[in-house]
Amino acid sequence: MPACARCGSSKKIHRHHKVHRIDGGSDDPDNIKELCQPCHSYEHGRARILMHLEYEYEMGQANRIALWEYRLRVLEGFNAVEVIRGRGKYRSYWKDKAARAPLPPPLRMRVGDRKVLTSHGKAAQEE
Repeated sequence: MPACARCGSSKKIHRHHKVHRIDGGSDDPDNIKELCQPCHSYEHGRARILMHLEYEYEMGQANRIALWEYRLRVLEGFNAVEVIRGRGKYRSYWKDKAARAPLPPPLRMRVGDRKVLTSHGKAAQEE
């Protein structure tokens, strides 16, 4: 019986495509990773966050980068292998209201000589 490549569970095994079929991935065994349903959901949630994070790195918006990095840390904490083994299910960042609070502390970044950006997207004068 196949087991999850991430947590070792043998319940509700899904075939996860490392390169999704929509992106040109194939059904070759090298492109398939067997994951249980919670780990499969985690992989897709993590991929979605990483996609947003990559975009924000390109845009260079420190406040948005901090937000997506925070979301990634929360998702990984909620769905660590040991946690999934114990709980037996995936915990979504977006569906779980407890995941969204508290917000990360404001990030301050020097822009030029005078302005500072915070994680709330407001510009403030440097003191």
